[in-house]
Amino acid sequence: MKLPVFEEVKTSDFSVSILMKHLHRAGAGKSPIFIHLDPADPVLANQQADCVHEALIGLDIHPQLPYPCYIITPALKDHADLPHAKAEQDLPSHFRKKSKRLKNKEQSLLNRVRLVADKLTNEDLGQLDKQVQSEMTEHKKLYKLTRETHFLELLLKALK
Repeated sequence: MKLPVFEEVKTSDFSVSILMKHLHRAGAGKSPIFIHLDPADPVLANQQADCVHEALIGLDIHPQLPYPCYIITPALKDHADLPHAKAEQDLPSHFRKKSKRLKNKEQSLLNRVRLVADKLTNEDLGQLDKQVQSEMTEHKKLYKLTRETHFLELLLKALK
């Protein structure tokens, strides 16, 4: 097992079938990856990002879990399903570490983790993501209400 570092997917053809082959070859879902989109045209970049998302869904890989698939283009401000960066320098630094030779004990621990991870069966990541999003919205509502209550309590205390 190797440490997860960014892998680049190089392609000029953004058809879903070709993207599926390239993404599978790059190790999508097993390591973090990034792909460059058209830097000039936002409409074309959005279509390319949608094709990347469809290819990931076709491979049954969640776009963000366990490892993200970043799209890199300055043309898009945001994409609904894929993480986005304007340049390679904006990618998270924790996946950019140069791998060095692991000690024997570290390598045996990584191999043990891989064996245990292969035996795990998780819930559907799409369903889990929807649950997390709904919990986040409920927590935001609760935060707003408690902030308002705290303000009113302070106001009441000041009036007494």
